[in-house]
Amino acid sequence: MTHSSEATSAAYLAGELADGDSKDFEQHLLECDDCWADLDEARRGLTAVESLRELAPSHLRAAVRHGTPARGSGRSHRVALALAAGVAVVAGIGAGVVLALRPSEPSVIAAAVAGYIDDELPGARMPKAPPPDLTSLRLADIGAGAGRIEGVTVTAYAYRDPTGRRLMVYVGTTAFPMPRRAHMFHGPDGPWMTHTGGVMLLASRTPHTVLIVGEDDELVHDAAVALDVM
Repeated sequence: MTHSSEATSAAYLAGELADGDSKDFEQHLLECDDCWADLDEARRGLTAVESLRELAPSHLRAAVRHGTPARGSGRSHRVALALAAGVAVVAGIGAGVVLALRPSEPSVIAAAVAGYIDDELPGARMPKAPPPDLTSLRLADIGAGAGRIEGVTVTAYAYRDPTGRRLMVYVGTTAFPMPRRAHMFHGPDGPWMTHTGGVMLLASRTPHTVLIVGEDDELVHDAAVALDVM
């Protein structure tokens, strides 16, 4: 397949790509910074919807996911996605929001996402290992803690860059389970990636003991490359 930037990113986010095309696009994302940027910017238009615990009705959310302008520049396309997401949220609130039912995630994955969203570390115990160095991405470590989440022993390192973008890197003693809707790179031994709760999660190559969580897809990708876990 060809990768026509915004159009392919929108179809990917909407789950409209065939399995083969989806895997091809994910492989392409590893090598194409422009497409990563397009995907990240398109996702920003949906973040307001996906990150809320009380969301607009399902038919409005579906309209946001599947509605794309027939004409216009790439920039206007991305802006339209962002505006459409905002309209759906406002309309949902005005009509009386309902809770959206998300596909169930492994409990440790859900806890990791909640920890990132709430900006909470898994425990107060200071880790023995120093934080992974992400200064090349202008990320400063702002906290670290070791503990257990859902029965799994983990160490979490929190980062923030000068623009306020946050990142959480979890290091587990056992593999992080792969969510049902995750996508694999490079076969069963490669990393996996998924989106849930308005954030992106990217797990390291086998044995999948490193989990990177953040709202900015490009930052998560760049951190995975910097840490050599892809």
